[in-house]
Amino acid sequence: MTDHDDRRAPQDPLTRLIDELNDLRIRAGDLSTRDIARATRNKISHTTVHKVLRKSNAAPPWDQVEAIVGALRGDVEFFRDLWIKARTHNYAPTPSGRSAVGLDDMELGSEFGSIEKKYQVFVSSTSVDLEDERRTVIDSLLESAYIPVGMELFKATSEAAWPTIETLIDACDYYVVIIGGRYGTMRKLEDASFTESEYSYAKSQGKPILAFIRKNLQISDGEDAAAFERTLKFRDRLQAAHHCKYWKDKDELARQVIIGLHGEVQKHPQTGWIRANTVDPLLAANLVSPCRELGIHRVSASGEAGIAMHHNIEKSRSLSVIATSGLRVVEVQHKSMAKAVTSGCRIRWLVPERDSPFVADVEESERRPQGDSISVEIDSVQARLQEVVDRAALRAAASGGPLGTVQIGFFPTHLRSTIIICDDSWAWLTVTLPPIRATQTASFELVPTGQSPLIQDCLEHFNRTWDIVTKRGRVIDILPSRRE
Repeated sequence: MTDHDDRRAPQDPLTRLIDELNDLRIRAGDLSTRDIARATRNKISHTTVHKVLRKSNAAPPWDQVEAIVGALRGDVEFFRDLWIKARTHNYAPTPSGRSAVGLDDMELGSEFGSIEKKYQVFVSSTSVDLEDERRTVIDSLLESAYIPVGMELFKATSEAAWPTIETLIDACDYYVVIIGGRYGTMRKLEDASFTESEYSYAKSQGKPILAFIRKNLQISDGEDAAAFERTLKFRDRLQAAHHCKYWKDKDELARQVIIGLHGEVQKHPQTGWIRANTVDPLLAANLVSPCRELGIHRVSASGEAGIAMHHNIEKSRSLSVIATSGLRVVEVQHKSMAKAVTSGCRIRWLVPERDSPFVADVEESERRPQGDSISVEIDSVQARLQEVVDRAALRAAASGGPLGTVQIGFFPTHLRSTIIICDDSWAWLTVTLPPIRATQTASFELVPTGQSPLIQDCLEHFNRTWDIVTKRGRVIDILPSRRE
C-alpha cells in the first residue's frame, strides 16, 4: 500500500500525474528545481524539472519522470502506472479543431506533439496452452491504445498462411513473443515451430523484440519430452539475445507487456500509425516531411537528450565527439563510455587547440568570468577521458573482454557545433551561437533514415576533420595508467 489517496475527485490521467509529482515534491521538503536536478545527479537540468512539474498538454518522457521520482524517493511503480495512463489517454482537440502540436521535445516521424499515435504489435505464442493469456494481453494492448495482431487473423497451423504472417510482421512496429510450456505446431518446410519461425523472421527484419517467459517453465499436458526440449532451447535462445521478462499468471504477463512496450517506445520509437486527418497539412509539408527526409527524429528545445544518449553510447562500437570541450558530456556519460570501451568501443574526441584564436574568441563572446576558461575545460576533459580508460581497463582485465581505444584530437579552428555520433546509427547535433552556450541551445536527434540523412553529413564532417588532425600529428592516444 502507498500513502497516495485515490479518493480524490476524478481527474484526467495527465493532471493526476502532474499533481502527484508536485505532492511528492512537497512531501520531500518542497525542494527547488535546482535541488531536485542535483538530486538526480544531473541526469536532467533544473529547467527540465520545471517543465515536468508544470501543467502541459502531453505526458513528459518517462526517463525524466523516473529521475525526479527517484530523486524524491517516491514509488517508481506507482508513478509508472500513472505515466502509462497519461501517455495513452486521448486528449480533446484544441479550439481550432486540430490537435495541439508542440515543438518542445517533439519526436518527428514518431510522434507529432500530442497527436494520438498508435503502434502495431505482433503477438506471437502458442495457442492451445496460452489462450487465456493471449486474450488478456490483447485486451490490455487495446486498452493502452496499441494495435495488436497475431494468429487471430489467420490459421497459424497452415503453411499457406506464412506469407500473410511475414506481411503482418513487416507492418508491425514491435514484436512480442510469449513462451509457455509448449513448443507449438511445426512448420512443414522448416525444422522449427510457427512461433520460433515468427521470432526468427522478426529478428531478421530488425524488429524491436520483447520476450516474456513463464516462470518455473514446465512441460504442458500432452507435450512430449522431445518437444519440451525444443521449448527449452528456444527459451535459451531468447535469453541469450534479449533482456527477457518473466511471468506467473495472465495478469502479471499483461502488465509486463504494457510496461515493456512503453519503455521500448521511449527508447526506440518506431513509425506507428496516425490518423490522416489529425496532422495539419502545412505542418506536415513544411516541417515533418523535411525532417523525415533529413532523418531528424526529435527536436529537443531544452537541449536534453535524456536516456537516449546513455543507451546509444553504452552499446556503441564507435563514438565520435566534436565539441568546444564536451565537458558536460563526459561528466554525465563517463560510466556508459567506460562500459562501451570495455566492450571494444573506439572513442575519438575532437576539441580546439587550447590557445587558439578560436578559443579566445568564444570566451570573449560568452563573456566568461575570470577563471572559467575553455582551456581549463579541455584539460578537465582529457583527465576525465583518462578516468574512462582506466575504469574500462580494470573491467576488461577482470572480464577478459576486448579493451577499446580512446583518442583526443586538437584543431585550431572549429565550427560552432557539438556533434555526438554513435556508430552511424544515432547522433545528437547542437548548433550554438555565442554568447549562448551549447547546454542552453536546442538540439536535434538524428537517425539514418530519409533520402538525405543529416547524420551522414555529420559523420563525413567529423571524419574529414579527424583526418586533417591526424596528418598534422595532433592526436593523442589516451592509454591506461600504469599501476605499481
